[in-house]
Amino acid sequence: MPDIGASLAAPAEVFQGEPRSIETFFVRPGGERVWRRIHFFPWHDDDGKLAFVVGQVSSRPDSAGSPQPPHLELHAELLRLRERLYRRYGFERIVGTTDSMRRVLDQVRLASSCDANVLVWGERGTGRKLVARTIHRESARRDGPFIPLDCALLPPDVLERDLFGSDDRGESGPARGRAGLALRAAGGTLFLDNVRHLARDLQSRLVSLCCSAGGAEPTSRAGPLRGVRIISAERTDPLAALAAGEFRADLFFSLSTLVIYLPPLRHRAADLPLLAQHFVESLNDARVKQVSGISLAALNVLQSYEWPNNIRELEEVLRAAVDRCRSHLIEPDDIEARIKGALGGASSPTAVEEAVDLDQMLEREERKMIERAIKKARGNKSQAAEYLGISRPRLYRRMQQLGMDDAEPAETVETPTASPDFTAQHDSQS
Repeated sequence: MPDIGASLAAPAEVFQGEPRSIETFFVRPGGERVWRRIHFFPWHDDDGKLAFVVGQVSSRPDSAGSPQPPHLELHAELLRLRERLYRRYGFERIVGTTDSMRRVLDQVRLASSCDANVLVWGERGTGRKLVARTIHRESARRDGPFIPLDCALLPPDVLERDLFGSDDRGESGPARGRAGLALRAAGGTLFLDNVRHLARDLQSRLVSLCCSAGGAEPTSRAGPLRGVRIISAERTDPLAALAAGEFRADLFFSLSTLVIYLPPLRHRAADLPLLAQHFVESLNDARVKQVSGISLAALNVLQSYEWPNNIRELEEVLRAAVDRCRSHLIEPDDIEARIKGALGGASSPTAVEEAVDLDQMLEREERKMIERAIKKARGNKSQAAEYLGISRPRLYRRMQQLGMDDAEPAETVETPTASPDFTAQHDSQS
């Protein structure tokens, strides 16, 4: 289980002298996950200084207790999501609840259950490498190597040597006779990011590599190529790259048996609170300094930003916020100015009492996200639904449930929103 230290640790408020309880689960030796509630009590010495913390574990149903602060409820919701992901998919590191992310999770599970080549595409910072690592880790190749190579970082001659190796001719020093990454990835996975940046002749050699990995005669000068799976990745639509002549057609079809499109963060805004809590807990797990979560006011700041560099940018912003934070919660003042500037001079959020009903809080935040999406789409409901990563009928239904004005009647038949990926045309080949 990822971030297990953060999931079992006492909230930061306990170290400031406040008793707290959290929901979490324990993993039994057979893999069963059992939910429990841990009550934490601070103990002080005669001078009033914190001496130690006592944790008491009790069964969850008998100890629901009083309502928890929103950030602790968000922590519990993140754990519940991880459990659902684990039960359905067998992995839990890819956090997402929107329709577009459920599609991604289904595709990752499919890719993990077979040995086909996979092409992952999405904007910078959407998690292409995380998806590739998850597919490798959950596949039958998990015990083999996972070898990444960014094709946009190196000149063609260095790429050729690194990818395919070199023979004894024309080389000297450490590079002489060195096996390439394709050979060293035998039995595992070769992850090629920004693959369209390969020169045309290297693309041709990569096609031969795909054939040799599938059972044809090997073509590498460095030796036989056995059992290499290739997961490639792109920042832009690979079909557009193919049409522009940046991709050889034979290479494109060799690499794209399965295609996974990763939506940008701005199109899955409903995932942002859980993603933010996930990153805070991950940072807690690696540091002495502990932060419980993010205040509602700070979440409002984060949700007002467009995140051009997506999840990677969110993680870096939260890393800096944890460094600045001087209490148990990240507040708006802990977030860098360029992010807060996205509020556009909006009035400061009013203070929120600690005890807040989670359903009311989530409905309030969901209403804000829908209003922002509709405003950004200039009233176009279809485009607003696309920004939110949901279908248009689902948007209408949710607006009606939230009692929002301008909610149109939901359609009787739900038609999926257009997706920029093209997995369907390749599914029959897998």
